Amino acid sequence: MGTSIKMESQTMCTGCPGHCCKINAEVTAFDIARIAILEKMEIIDFVHASESSDEYGFKALGSKYSFILMHKNNACIFYNKKNGIGCSIEDSKPSVCLAYPFSITQGIPVLRDDVLCPPMNFKLADWEKMSKKIIEDYFWEWEQYLLIMDNWNSFSKGTEKPHEFLEHALWSIERRKSPFGQLHYHAHILFKKYF
Repeated sequence: MGTSIKMESQTMCTGCPGHCCKINAEVTAFDIARIAILEKMEIIDFVHASESSDEYGFKALGSKYSFILMHKNNACIFYNKKNGIGCSIEDSKPSVCLAYPFSITQGIPVLRDDVLCPPMNFKLADWEKMSKKIIEDYFWEWEQYLLIMDNWNSFSKGTEKPHEFLEHALWSIERRKSPFGQLHYHAHILFKKYF
């Protein structure tokens, strides 16, 4: 993989009133770990488990669930209309948000059906952010997360609590292969080198 997860501001989002920040953003264990570590936040302060409406989801409490970023005032809790780009966590932005207004289908960015972006913003699209490497990392993380969910769902009794799945998922992340893992690994090496 090798891509740094440090993100630059999305120029195509400048001036947008944050329409996409009002949708429910489903996040992976990779996204949750990035936000928790880089933003120094407790997980319970920014994400919650929600019953899943599609086939994706992990078994818990007798149903299927997914993790969704919390909302405040009808928008994502990280939405900040004062900063001009909307997102207050650009350096740890979840992959689903980073890729918006695209979704990934068979490794290719495809414009979503529910796009709320002003049409003029597509002319400003920051294609650098949708580079092949970013797409590969995003796709790889979702693929890995789906494998982790499949593994969980195969042995889960379905009565466990959502946080038990998250703990399993965080332990299952292959740290050296993911952008998140590389950050963690390099931080650990630097820590050992200087302290």
